Amino acid sequence: MVTIVVGNFRGGIGKTTTSVNLAYCFSEIGKKTLLIDADPQTNATPFYKRNLNDGKTIKEAIDNPGQIMDYVTPTKYPNLDILGGSRELMGEPLDNSQLSWLGVAKKQLESVYDICVVDTNPDLSPLTISALIAADVLLTPIELNKSCRDNLSLLEENINELIDENGLIWKVFAMGVDLRRKSQKNALTDIVEKHIYPFLENYVSLSADVNNAWDLYKPVPLHRSKSIVTEEFRALAQELLKCVEV
Repeated sequence: MVTIVVGNFRGGIGKTTTSVNLAYCFSEIGKKTLLIDADPQTNATPFYKRNLNDGKTIKEAIDNPGQIMDYVTPTKYPNLDILGGSRELMGEPLDNSQLSWLGVAKKQLESVYDICVVDTNPDLSPLTISALIAADVLLTPIELNKSCRDNLSLLEENINELIDENGLIWKVFAMGVDLRRKSQKNALTDIVEKHIYPFLENYVSLSADVNNAWDLYKPVPLHRSKSIVTEEFRALAQELLKCVEV
């Protein structure tokens, strides 16, 4: 099983959008997929789970990682399950013994799933650290603007140890791309050509389909199956699979 953590230290750049859509795209091509909502804002959960207060959340899984399957909820879509988020974790730090919860849980998950996608909150909180410790891939969505270089530099400083010691694979891609904008063209040239960051070839365009799908709590492929953005998310999923040879 490959664990892909979607993370960045900035909010509002498409982490949850990326998580819910990649999870669906992986399941769509036959990969048994688990989506974990590790952001206490729980924005990913309503896409795939109606009852948010059934006692089957990441909070219970953290307390009992060896029984994680007791807290996983099947979705109505083939090959896709979810471990729902918990707002009770907001502002509640994990203790040191809990940081390894996902690593412990993976022993069960590996016999069931091909891919685990983890949505995280936009900081280096203990909850995010616990996900990164168990991750195979850190996938970082960015916006093409003047601050993205500084954002990536800060992130790199904080994950270098995980890359060196745990073999974490770091991949970056751009969200909300509109290359008709001169500012985005300039940012792309600066960040890709002048700096060494592990960018994926695929990106996701700026499109109203993303926001409209969000309003309906639907992954984009279900909202607009023929959308350019749908094809971009599918291509992104395929490129990630090649990176990890699933």
